[in-house]
Amino acid sequence: MTYALDTNIISYILQDREHIQKRVRETLLNGDDLIIPPIAYYEVRERFIVQRRPQEERRV
Repeated sequence: MTYALDTNIISYILQDREHIQKRVRETLLNGDDLIIPPIAYYEVRERFIVQRRPQEERRV
């Protein structure tokens, strides 16, 4: 089976939420696939870009 990760789940993985990481590991060990849809990739990417900007630029 293939599962699509949404932006929230990706954020939880990056935040080291143990129960989410455990579920991801179990899913992969079961031979299932995980994909990141383009919109989720874009949202996470943009969030990282905004976080890297100086505080003054974020207010624009």
